[in-house]
Amino acid sequence: SARVCKRTDVYEGCMGVLLTTLRLLVGTLLLGVGIYGTWDQHERKYATEKGLAALEVISADGLPRAPTDVMDDSYDDQFVLFQGDLEPVKVTDSLTGVTLNATWLKRQIELLQWEENRTCEDASGIRKGNSFCEYSYHKVWSPNLINSDDFDSSGSDEIRYENPKRKPHEEPAFIAETLKLGVWDLASADYARAFDFGPLTAAELAAVELGDGWYAKQHYVYKKDDATIRISYVRSIAPVGPVSLIGIPDAGRIALNDELAAVPLIVTGIADAQQIVNFALGRVPETQSWFLYLFLGLMFLLPLGARKSPRFDAYSRAPIVGRLAVTAVLAAVIAGIITFVLVYMV
Repeated sequence: SARVCKRTDVYEGCMGVLLTTLRLLVGTLLLGVGIYGTWDQHERKYATEKGLAALEVISADGLPRAPTDVMDDSYDDQFVLFQGDLEPVKVTDSLTGVTLNATWLKRQIELLQWEENRTCEDASGIRKGNSFCEYSYHKVWSPNLINSDDFDSSGSDEIRYENPKRKPHEEPAFIAETLKLGVWDLASADYARAFDFGPLTAAELAAVELGDGWYAKQHYVYKKDDATIRISYVRSIAPVGPVSLIGIPDAGRIALNDELAAVPLIVTGIADAQQIVNFALGRVPETQSWFLYLFLGLMFLLPLGARKSPRFDAYSRAPIVGRLAVTAVLAAVIAGIITFVLVYMV
């Protein structure tokens, strides 16, 4: 017969099984994410450092230097030093007319929207009931859509507190995937870590010629006939002029293998291969810590089976704060052991 869950048996019966199962699933998921993330980050960093170490040995004897004014396939599929002028490349947002010497340009839209403020305290700071709350509304610039359906008031006939359901334009990224170094094509993504990445500044925007219907103010672009929209940009700018870089040419294109694409094997000015490698060695990306995922996963999993076991009788009768403290210490120790094993022994 089917088991019936009585109210007096909520924890020990069906609800106990349900909560335990949910805790097991969440803990296993967090622990799995933490283990995979730690292992994957370590493998990536190890591969990058291994590739750089091998490149450092090769470059110590001097890498072949390929000309940039003529394409020579005899250099294909090997590390080669290139020195030359990196030609500027332009990307354009056709909506506003913003055109930059950049490899990547991201449009970001903000809308002027109504925001609701709720005050449930009197002048002395004493909290009143929700039925005595006072609501006020004002407009704010926000990159996120504010849901006005949940507002306490929709406004009056003169002023409606209604926000748009979607943005009037998309927010695409405009990408120049290839740069030019003489006659060679350069894979911009492989050298992106050395580029100047950040928000488009007010000075840069002031030098841009905008399309009809748009004007610039500080680091925003505004629409002349719509005061509720403004646009900002994030961009990545490659160095223009003389550069030195290490790459692997293949059929007229310079790129890097997967292990080395995470480090900037390009410097401004004229440099030899050893100088470029030394610069790259100092820019190997740090390994992201997944310790928190391991810790939280273990916090969910460790209490399993401890409640009814005589071995943990004293533990189960201890105050909740004490049990949490013991579990947290144990979870931290185990998470540290897992991280150590994955990073240094696998």
